[in-house]
Order: sequence, then structure tokens, then C-alpha cells
Amino acid sequence: MTKQQQQQCKLPKSVKIGSIVFTVTNDPFKVDERGTKDWGCILYRESLIYVDTSLTLDVIKETLLHEVMHGVFCVFNIDSEQGEEKVIGPLSSGLMAVFVDNPVLTAFLTSS
Repeated sequence: MTKQQQQQCKLPKSVKIGSIVFTVTNDPFKVDERGTKDWGCILYRESLIYVDTSLTLDVIKETLLHEVMHGVFCVFNIDSEQGEEKVIGPLSSGLMAVFVDNPVLTAFLTSS
């Protein structure tokens, strides 16, 4: 990552998903203890989202959104075996709630 990208990569300190506030961090990044080379991880019991910020800015943003979506699935109890429309409805509602509750996250994900 370039110096300019590092300056632009100011992760939100937290993300609220439903009623749970998750701390967002890149330090320490311990997600790869299994050697999976994952770029991020959400830990529900600890209310933590880890993101590897050594990646490009676009990958960091997508990884953070990916982990937030995992959080929406968990917090809103979405059952993916119910069919696409039954998943998309709650998922879009959950994501909209996250975006409204977290303007810093929304600004971070949509910045260029």
C-alpha cells in the first residue's frame, strides 16, 4: 500500500450492527493463525472485526463490507436456506440500518 493509500485508510473505530457495536481494528491481525490467508474476520463473542490493512484500499473496503455482511447475517438471524428473496430482504434492511447508524463507515466505503 502506498503512503497516500495509508493516509486514506482510516478504518472506522466501530460499526453498529443491530444493537451490537463491533470494534474495528487491524492490530493485531491474528486471523491467519490457520494459514488461510484470510483478509478479515469477525469475532462475535468479542464484538471485533479485524481487517488486514496491508492490502490495497479497494480490497480493504470490500473486506470490511464483507465482514459487516457476516455480522448482519448473524445479528439478524438470516437463514440462507430460506431462498434468495427471503435472504435479500432482511440483508438489504440490515445493511441499510448499518449504513444509517454508521455514517463514518458509509463515508469510508464510498470514498475514492
